[in-house]
Amino acid sequence: MANIRARNGKLLFDFTYQGVRCREQTTLLDNRLNRSRLMGMLNTIEAEIRLNRFVFRNYFPSSPRCSHFVDSDVLIENNLVEAPCVRIVVASINLQINRAR
Repeated sequence: MANIRARNGKLLFDFTYQGVRCREQTTLLDNRLNRSRLMGMLNTIEAEIRLNRFVFRNYFPSSPRCSHFVDSDVLIENNLVEAPCVRIVVASINLQINRAR
């Protein structure tokens, strides 16, 4: 389970991606507002992981782990580029079905 933790008074993300435990330090101080902001980001990260849309380097570009996930990042980015075309076709089909009614 993903979580926001504190180390030395600073907040960090703690989550698992592709079977690898990732602990990414931030420069934010440990307080309620910053925890709330990071929880929002963490919820988005978890959703993107579940939908196979998470690109590690988009969230943590200066992390040493970026090199570990570079292949999957490229693969996911290539799939995301193709995805809008599918959405346009589906929207077009739905529009045609609604007009036919």
